[in-house]
Amino acid sequence: MAILTAFLVTCTLISYILFVELTGTKNLLTAQNLAALIHLPTPTPSPTPSYATPTPDPTADWKEYTHNSFLIKLPPEWQPTNNENPIQFLNYVPSQTSGREFDPSTDSGNLKIEVYQNKTKLTLQQYVEQQKNNTVDIRGQEAIWIETKTSITGTEAIKVKGSTPGFTYYLKQDSDIFIISFALDFDNYTELADQILSTFKFTSQDNGTVGN
Repeated sequence: MAILTAFLVTCTLISYILFVELTGTKNLLTAQNLAALIHLPTPTPSPTPSYATPTPDPTADWKEYTHNSFLIKLPPEWQPTNNENPIQFLNYVPSQTSGREFDPSTDSGNLKIEVYQNKTKLTLQQYVEQQKNNTVDIRGQEAIWIETKTSITGTEAIKVKGSTPGFTYYLKQDSDIFIISFALDFDNYTELADQILSTFKFTSQDNGTVGN
C-alpha cells in the first residue's frame, strides 16, 4: 500500500509540473493544491478482535459427597443426614420442622434432596410406569404425574412432577435404578436443582459412606 501511494504521488507531481509548463500557470504547488489533485482512499481500520469472557462455574466451591456408585456436589451449607436409603441432604436444621408437613408460608427456602438406589430387572420406562401405577392406586383421581424425558450428565433420565411439592428424576445404571428427589421448596429453586444435577456422576466406588 505504501509503494502504491508513493507511486501515485510521484505521478501527480510530474503531471502538475507539465501542466504548469504548458499553461504558464505560476501558482505555487501548495499542500492544498496537492490535496485537491490527489484523491487517495481512506484506509479502513482493522477490527479489534473480541474475546468471550468465560462463564464462572457456580459449583466451583461446593462440597463433593460420594456414596456407593455416585458422587454429587452441593453448596457449603448443605449437610447429609444419617439415612442410608434414601441418602438425604438438607440445607436446614431438621429439628426446626420436625413433626409437621412442609408449609410453603413458613418453610420457604427449605430444601431436601433424597437419593434412592434400588435393584431391578425392569427398564427405566417400565420402572417409572410401575411407580406411576402405585401413585394412582394410593391417590386415585387426585394423582398428578407429569413425565418429561431428559438426561443427567449424559445418562437417559425421566423427570416426574407429582402431587407433592418438588420433582423427581429417575435414571438407570446397570441393574440399579437411581431416584433423585428434589423436595420441599425446590419448585422455586429449579436453577439450583439443575446446577446440582450437573455435578451428579456415577463412580466405581463401593465404600457405602458419605464424605467430602
